[in-house]
Amino acid sequence: MKKKLHCTFIVLLTVSGLMAQKKVVLERLLCYSAQSRLENYWALTELKPAFASQLNTTLQKYFNASLTDSSLLKLKIIGPENTPKLSFNFNTSDSNQLHLFLSIQEITPGEFFSFMNHHTIEETQMKLTKTIFRLGVTLVNNQKQLLVNNSINLLVHEGETPGIGIIDNDHSLTSKGFIELLKVGFNFLLNPDEELVQAIIKVPPAFMVDNVITPMIKGKPRVYVREEKGIAAYPYFGGQQMIRMVDPVFRKLKLKGKNADTVSGNILTAIDKASNIRGSFFTFLEQDSRDVMRNRNYQLKLAAQMVEKTEEGSFTIFLPGKVHYLFEAKDTVANFTIETNKTEPGKFLLLDRNWNGYDTSSISIFAQRKLTTPFDYRYKLTGTIGRDLFTIKCSGNNAIREIFLNDKLVVIAQGKFMPQRFVVFDASLSPELLNQLFVIGFARFFD
Repeated sequence: MKKKLHCTFIVLLTVSGLMAQKKVVLERLLCYSAQSRLENYWALTELKPAFASQLNTTLQKYFNASLTDSSLLKLKIIGPENTPKLSFNFNTSDSNQLHLFLSIQEITPGEFFSFMNHHTIEETQMKLTKTIFRLGVTLVNNQKQLLVNNSINLLVHEGETPGIGIIDNDHSLTSKGFIELLKVGFNFLLNPDEELVQAIIKVPPAFMVDNVITPMIKGKPRVYVREEKGIAAYPYFGGQQMIRMVDPVFRKLKLKGKNADTVSGNILTAIDKASNIRGSFFTFLEQDSRDVMRNRNYQLKLAAQMVEKTEEGSFTIFLPGKVHYLFEAKDTVANFTIETNKTEPGKFLLLDRNWNGYDTSSISIFAQRKLTTPFDYRYKLTGTIGRDLFTIKCSGNNAIREIFLNDKLVVIAQGKFMPQRFVVFDASLSPELLNQLFVIGFARFFD
């Protein structure tokens, strides 16, 4: 019995090998692009042949077929409002020929989720979705009979990455990430056994190229941070480091009358000089933290003016001058100023390209001419910590920290309210001092 089965298997393989390979005519590849982002991807010289190669592999796998023309000359990029009706305008008697119609559309999360029942969607899924790609496939034979007619929504979530830099919000994927997404999506659609209509796909994000962060961190080893229950843990200086960040609090200052708060002279001076904005009050913004391995507790205290009930809504103004502190018990660890919305001459972002935030060979250039914009710092903290001068510059929607000691760059870190990964440029930087700088730079008040 075993011999019979074995022989049958060989015969089937032989017959399969003798079957003529089908030819696939790519009749149409439509890209719906409201903001020219998909058009920019297809303008890259390496993208079309890479996509054609992957599409050929998938067609070979499921239909023993290959494209008759790999140049993708039928590519059309249109606005979503100009969607043409699908029609089979070919005329052939070749039974060995198949006809393929593809579509690719990028949809913003706001647009996509507005048409869905929010009761069926987890809120975390909505927050994690960076963009959505809707892919469609129609495959017919020479008699115009449907072999495949499917579409799928790919919800793109941010995948793991060693990248550091400012996230590219115009092009959410690198060219390699875009190709991998198409590969996964069209493999789902052309697989006869697959019935998915929606899937979450994790893709490493694309980062903008600049002349500030990019040249400093390219190819440099990263230190990765693991965060769990408000504790950031990372290996450094031959051991494990751990920082606990407590939820922040706002403590309104009582400046007059009985039980008035005791406030230092420099803070009172800053309050007296503040603009008398109607509906505002003064406060200390406080956040406690702990260096777990050294059993040291810190309190960050920032002096601010809170403005409420304006046409622009509520907002916070950090008081000017060296009125912001990091304390350990009653001892002053750091004293500093906070400036907002600063630019520095000669620093810029390049709007015409992106990369993976690690390897400069991944840089893709989308435009024929160089497009730049000033490199902005949302916050700039300057002061003293111990016997050292320090500066922390926050950029990229407050997701990047450049940390300087005595005017020397010592760390670039990625993260919003906790470091996620970072590069160290001074191997002598002590873990105690690094943790203190992280406690200051990653405060939740810098949103």
